[in-house]
This record gives sequence, structure tokens and C-alpha cells, in this order.
Amino acid sequence: MNFFLSLVEVQEHAEQILEELKYIREKKVGKKKSDPIYWQLVIYYKDLAFGIKNAFECEKDFSGKIHEANKKLDEGRKQKRGVGNVPPFFALKLLPEKSLPQYLKDENYPSYKGYSLVVAENGNLLERHELLAKTVADAIDIEFDSYKKVPIKNWNKQISKLTEVFNESGEAFKKILLTLERRTSKSHTLQNHHNPSTKRLTEITLPPLKDMINDMDRATVRTEEYFYLKWFNEKLGRYAKDIYEEENIQTYQLEWQDDKWMVVKNVYPPEAKHRNRR
Repeated sequence: MNFFLSLVEVQEHAEQILEELKYIREKKVGKKKSDPIYWQLVIYYKDLAFGIKNAFECEKDFSGKIHEANKKLDEGRKQKRGVGNVPPFFALKLLPEKSLPQYLKDENYPSYKGYSLVVAENGNLLERHELLAKTVADAIDIEFDSYKKVPIKNWNKQISKLTEVFNESGEAFKKILLTLERRTSKSHTLQNHHNPSTKRLTEITLPPLKDMINDMDRATVRTEEYFYLKWFNEKLGRYAKDIYEEENIQTYQLEWQDDKWMVVKNVYPPEAKHRNRR
């Protein structure tokens, strides 16, 4: 699936795109009227929508204002009106020409001084990027909550919960399921009184938007997180010796499936030699 409109699609949606730009101009969203780089972007895209390739002349410090311009466009998106009879929203993004997806390069997509202004219909690119952090945070919560259910009594219910965010055929799901089976078979639990087990997400790093341009259906997210699992043996009435306590840098590999991100793989370093598995 292509998330950036092709030049032909831009021209097909010219009227709607211009309505969007008209709204931004009238409401003065995310910019100052005196900001030349912002208005040059608007003028450029207006021309692009009508298929004019020699879009505009820009001030000398064009490349130095790329980040500032993108920030203003993002602010405009966030301030978008939410009600009423409005045209579809198109998220504009300024990208280096070398970072354009191949299908745009093949059609000689217009560029200026090494940059092109691309558009994602309904903001799909940005929305998917923003969903990554929530998906990984949810995955961490669901994994820890599943350990708190050990010994598992309703396996179907637990598997159903895990597959809300973990791909059932993926390595991450299988590792968690193996831990649940192993701990359940040993009559271990985290549910005993005053059990100190906990987890903490301390940092999350999302991939740059430019890394998602050519493949919007896959993403890699890195985290720093702390897991402390102190298993209690219900049969013996005491804590098990294999305590898991690690602060890891972890790598999550996700795929877009059925209109949401799913965790396929979760890579983290082997536990310290004096520790055992989760």
C-alpha cells in the first residue's frame, strides 16, 4: 500500500487539497503570516496540485529551515478542526529527494533544491508512527499482566488477550507462552501476598519517519525497560530460587496487520549468568 499520493493522485485530489490549504491560510494554523518558508510551501503545493513542475523560487537558506517548516506543518495538522463539513485531511511532509519512495522517483516527482513536498491522505503515515509507542507500551503491560495470571486456569482467555497485540505465529508470542506454560507446570505464581514483582518502561525510541517511507507495514522500536519477577512456589510455600531481575535494552519488531500494529519479535539480551529465564 502506498501512503504518499502519486503525482497523478495529487492532481486528481487537487480541489480537496486546495480546500485544505485554504483552511490553513484562513485560520492561520501553525504559522505566522510573515513566515516566508511556510507560505512558499503552500504556494509550491498549490502549483504541484495543478501539475506545474517549476513551482517557486525560495530564499537562500531553504535547506536550513526544513525542520522548522515540517514542525509548522505538523502543528497545523494537530490543530485541525474536528467537526463540520470539511474536506479530507492531507498531511504534508517535506522530504529529501533521495528519501522518496521508488514509485515517486519513477514518475519524476517534482523537487526543488533536493527536496520534495509529499502528501499522505488522511495523515496515515503520521498516525501509524504515533501508534507505535502505544502498541509497545500495551505489549509490555499485557506481557507482565499475563505473568500475574500464573498459574493459568483459562488458557483460551489468556491467549486471546495476548493476541490483541502479539502475532500468534511470532517469536515474541511463543516466548511468553513458553514462560506461562513452564511456570504454571511448576505451580509458580506472582499472586502471593506482598509479592514485589514489577516492571517499568524507562525509555522508548521510535524509528525516524524517513525510515518508514518505503515500507509502512514494518517498524522497529527500541526500549529500555526493567523487569523484576520473583516467583513463589505454591506447593513448597516459598519463593523459587530463579529470580528474574534485569534492566534491558530491547528491540521490538512490529508489522501492520488488520489495521493495527502487532508485535512479531522482541529481542533482548540473555540474562546474567546468575539469573534464570523469566
